Amino acid sequence: KQRALSRKQGWGPKDKRPQSNRGRRVNGQLQKLHRKRKRDDATHRASRTLAETAHTVVVEDLNTKGMTASAKGTREEPGTHVKAKSGLNRAILASGWGPQGSVLPKLRRCLKRDSLEQDTNTSDQVRN
Repeated sequence: KQRALSRKQGWGPKDKRPQSNRGRRVNGQLQKLHRKRKRDDATHRASRTLAETAHTVVVEDLNTKGMTASAKGTREEPGTHVKAKSGLNRAILASGWGPQGSVLPKLRRCLKRDSLEQDTNTSDQVRN
């Protein structure tokens, strides 16, 4: 898609000519794909560094889907602190806990390092 799009005149992001609907759609798809690849690359780089340098890695098995649930509520019982919760959800999803937790064990196995320990509720134990 990207190669075909680059051949077309007037379909670039900085071109001042009006785009067709298809050009806008394809440009949007390419931008979305580029953002995804950048995220995946950053996650992989961070996981690789951690897997190579750390002797033992302990990862808590977090339920990010449950942690980022909406606080919107219903019409009868609207939620409270919805804006704060949406900001928290954005920060949790931006941190990349989910993808990093899945990439790290694979890298550890490839590097023939110690087995990855996955604990649940360890943050509660540390805090108390």
